[in-house]
Amino acid sequence: MAVWSEVKRIDVLEYNRLDSEFYRMDYITAINKVRLLGSKKIKQTGIHVVSGPFGSTLKSHSYLNEGIPFIRILDLKTFFISNEQLIYISEESNRRIRGSQLKAGDLVLSKVGNSIGLVSILDDDYPIANISENNIGIKFSEHHSDRFKKFILTYLNSVYGQNEILRRRSGNAQPKLNVSDIYDIEIPYVSDTNLTIISELVDNAGEKLKLSKSLYAQAQSILEKELGLDQLVLKKTKSYEVSFSEVVGSHRIDALCFKPDYIDYEKYLRKRGNFDYLRDVLSSSIKGQQAKPVVDGNLEYVSIKDIQGLEIYSKEKCRLTSKLRVAQKDDLLLAITGATIGKIGAVSRSTKLAFSGDLLSLKTNAKIDPYYLLAVMSNSIGQSQCHRWITGTTNGHLSPSDVNKIVIPRVSAETEKNISINAIIYSQGIRNGTNSRTSKRAS
Repeated sequence: MAVWSEVKRIDVLEYNRLDSEFYRMDYITAINKVRLLGSKKIKQTGIHVVSGPFGSTLKSHSYLNEGIPFIRILDLKTFFISNEQLIYISEESNRRIRGSQLKAGDLVLSKVGNSIGLVSILDDDYPIANISENNIGIKFSEHHSDRFKKFILTYLNSVYGQNEILRRRSGNAQPKLNVSDIYDIEIPYVSDTNLTIISELVDNAGEKLKLSKSLYAQAQSILEKELGLDQLVLKKTKSYEVSFSEVVGSHRIDALCFKPDYIDYEKYLRKRGNFDYLRDVLSSSIKGQQAKPVVDGNLEYVSIKDIQGLEIYSKEKCRLTSKLRVAQKDDLLLAITGATIGKIGAVSRSTKLAFSGDLLSLKTNAKIDPYYLLAVMSNSIGQSQCHRWITGTTNGHLSPSDVNKIVIPRVSAETEKNISINAIIYSQGIRNGTNSRTSKRAS
């Protein structure tokens, strides 16, 4: 059944947009709810919005192991910056692009591609930082309180804030946001009491997130020590030979599939023994189905961008149909398409949800704890095997049949339990890091 949205000429002139996507009914419904509270645009709040430097301004050879943090899209997570793959630039390079320099308390927002809408705050670990060309910086003045900054962070990560962000995308092949788009985002008025509550929740979430990361690092350390990976030194070779039987067995003849960085882990695990193929510890693996997000949907809906850390947080809803694929609590969702193949998270905060076609659900059987499997798949053991089986050049893809070939090492039941517990605690920490968004609702 068709849904009509009438657009007034005055709105077209104000927004300078005539495309149907901008006037989707779910976007209009959401912003009308915000306006009922009373709202104003970001440009009316004294916030300064900047774009990252033009691509040619800073090349990869400028990246360092220490110096001024340089925030890229892959460093952005919901609410907080991840330092797992953080790079740095020199003070000289930072001075050349000082227009996009940020300080603690400022926000970073991704502006291109499928990851549009990720919003993170620079906490006290980042007194100053700069951003890449694919990010936008939201800079606060000395007149803005910490409470206000954390409210903006929370609102932009909420359903209503995300609708405002996604509504303003432009472009087809490579969606993008402009600085002017962010200035035009409407934010609701909130009471001082709610500002304080939101700020305290964000602070509490940040503390729990740091603790949970420490525990997850312990889980990875236990796993690697048990498998002997902490003592393993892989040889760096410039060339390598592959037997005919390996080519036949893998049905691949490309060099990428036999890259030593990928196959050395697998060979080590096979030689060690005591492993299962992924297919043997699953009761099912199902590829997702694309769905149209709607405000009044009856089922949570996620895609790759909703995997944060090892947790999955749903920002959208869809309507349940017979074609949709549904994941249950404690299922794992694995990214099998695009630039983030291998990204994985657990369905731990929802009883069930629908998932997009770029994800594969992994439902474990009684042979393995799903959180032990999560720890293995997120480790270099699992990631290297995921990357080995990627096909395609322009847009990579990981076939479900190849996923089934992944080798899963087994350890003692007690050790697997300890690893699982730490992985669960980490997931709960990520969950607490995103729960603060629920404190800000347009109601």
